[in-house]
Amino acid sequence: MKLDTPISQYLLDKYKVIEDLFGITNNIRVNDFIATATAAEKRNQWESLREIATLAKRQYPDTVLGDYYLGRYYEETGEPKKAMKIFQGAYDKEEVDFITIDKLLDRADKIKADFGY
Repeated sequence: MKLDTPISQYLLDKYKVIEDLFGITNNIRVNDFIATATAAEKRNQWESLREIATLAKRQYPDTVLGDYYLGRYYEETGEPKKAMKIFQGAYDKEEVDFITIDKLLDRADKIKADFGY
């Protein structure tokens, strides 16, 4: 939380150091995505959140992880219609941790009610 660099860069740097030191190339762990995305939200680093969401969608395409954070990005940057569509589009994906299908659909319904879509 005290870094001056974007939080998404911290995440990339962490796994680059692991690769350089140990020669291990792993996918970013789900817990690391959740932790850095939460930090990005707390610090209002919306572009970092978008980057984290993009990485999550690439590494875990069958889960709701990337969709949830990309939807959150669009919610916070003033594009609720895009957020709603992303949340709704993830209904057939695998749930991750606290990010459930019901949570995404509830967010989509709230946007629909608030903006009359």
